Amino acid sequence: MVCFPTTYPIQPTDPMFHFQKLSLRSNYLESYVEYSKEACDVLVYGMKDRNRAFNMDIVAVRLKDRKDWKVYWSATSHRSDCNRPAKYIPLSLEHMKNIHSSVPFQVVFIFEKVHSRICSGILKHYNETYALFSPIDSRIPRMLIDRTTDAFSEIVRTPEMYHSYLFAVMVKKWTEYHKLPLVELKNRRDFRNELVFTIDPSTAKDLDDALHVKVLDDKLIQVGVHIADVSYFVKAESALDAEACTRGNSVYFVNKVIPMLPPLLCEQLCSLNAGSERLTFSVVFAMNAETAEIVDTWFGRTIIKSHAQLSYEIAQQFIDEPEREWTADDVPLVDGSWTVRDIAVAVNTLNKLAIMLRKKRIANGALMLDERKLNFVVQEKLGEPVACNIGTSNDSNRLIEEFMLLANIAVAEHLYRAFPKTSVLRRHPVPKVRNYLDMVSRTIICLLKVSLLRKQALYRFISHSLLCHIDSAVYFCSGCESDFYHFALNVPFYTHFTSPIRRYPDIMVHRLLADSLGYHSTYHPTPIVIQNICSHCNTTNLNARVAYDRSVELFFWIFVKVNASLLSDDPCMIFSADKALALEFTSQDGAFSLSPNFPAHQQSFAKH
Repeated sequence: MVCFPTTYPIQPTDPMFHFQKLSLRSNYLESYVEYSKEACDVLVYGMKDRNRAFNMDIVAVRLKDRKDWKVYWSATSHRSDCNRPAKYIPLSLEHMKNIHSSVPFQVVFIFEKVHSRICSGILKHYNETYALFSPIDSRIPRMLIDRTTDAFSEIVRTPEMYHSYLFAVMVKKWTEYHKLPLVELKNRRDFRNELVFTIDPSTAKDLDDALHVKVLDDKLIQVGVHIADVSYFVKAESALDAEACTRGNSVYFVNKVIPMLPPLLCEQLCSLNAGSERLTFSVVFAMNAETAEIVDTWFGRTIIKSHAQLSYEIAQQFIDEPEREWTADDVPLVDGSWTVRDIAVAVNTLNKLAIMLRKKRIANGALMLDERKLNFVVQEKLGEPVACNIGTSNDSNRLIEEFMLLANIAVAEHLYRAFPKTSVLRRHPVPKVRNYLDMVSRTIICLLKVSLLRKQALYRFISHSLLCHIDSAVYFCSGCESDFYHFALNVPFYTHFTSPIRRYPDIMVHRLLADSLGYHSTYHPTPIVIQNICSHCNTTNLNARVAYDRSVELFFWIFVKVNASLLSDDPCMIFSADKALALEFTSQDGAFSLSPNFPAHQQSFAKH
């Protein structure tokens, strides 16, 4: 893979750069640009220095550093078929004039894409991962096409079956590959050789958390919670930082996401994609293997390489079938020397610890509210919902939840010890007695009219009632409030550290954590500034939640309009102020129907 240099935002009037047409004479390696000062053409040799430019594009070039000067056989001899670079030799400017075609220039900006980016060629087998597209025009580089892609899946997976076909290909996007600075590699704890992996929804694009587990000895297990180091890219008081702060958080709808950060960051540079080296901020726990007691906690900047991108469904299969012999076909995104079996064992080890952590939280008084959501399958072209189901939470979901909570609590406690006046924390106020009484009275009225025969269904009903009548948790500055308590979690200190790609308070927490650990930091806001930002983020977070709820309601109405009847094994309540929506559901004693848009205290269930 060629790691291309970053292009610069250059103006065409910039006197430091020379804009001319790029010309490819015979092959994709040799490009020439007219150099008016010397009345000659200069050579841009190789794909890297050509920097994504195509034939006839208008480009800006610059002279490469002297240490990179070379002489190429094809540029200084009559043997145009020999494109090997010669050994490095010192060159004077006088010498360069005599062999002007080997002046080492590099494309730094494409001012105008004249070439259509369309070419014709044939498909060939390359390896198990990629098919090779070989253009007829030798001036266009060959391309690797992912054989797992959905588009033309049969063709790219079996290109040998189409060797007599001619294909037209368009290069729609040629991304810039990010190369990590050496100084960052030296100053960070290296976890690239550990078995790091992610567990997310199958449709997720912004992967901001990863885990690793390692057996230290018979009694201790190391668990690493690795979070994308967004604060490395989003510098404090920059224009990007100001925009992220204004947005406060990403906004999710049924069919799309409005991200807090640009896609280049949230889907590429910061996203912990499998097989890519990424900068992270980590919390590493040493835990007792038998009790999940935390023996030691380490905080710091790290570098990781995720070796597998798991969905919740795949992770759940690992948990449900721990003795199954897994193969590479079951998890195609495994990278490196690890096997699928290794990952399955790691997931089950983490799950055992997560179960113990969850039991402790319940024993300590944490609320376990079942907030169920509606999921839709949306038609790609028309954008209409074609299927609807009730989301469930299983062991793989709870595994991630437990370790994210553990990291958030650990960071909150550490921050408050370091900065008792300027910590960004999150509190959940104790519900008011009036709200409790209102909730209980509504629940009793509903239960008198509703024959809920199953204990689990009753539990879900009460959970939704509680969620509807308790206040939301809020961000605050520790120097501006006296009540830090988080009611739902029943902990004295809590914060958000684990989702900096989609929540601005998490970025603030990362900066404060870096400062507390002695990393060079210029981020020293006053308590008032922090409190104002927290208040703003509370507003944007509430608005995002309302927008999502309205989106669910809209898609639900559309789905109901198209489908005369809705069947589900369990009810799903959607609360909107004092009104609720619910799907019709079936039970062993018959079907019950809840019509949409009803006051929660007036609706009766009709059996039919």
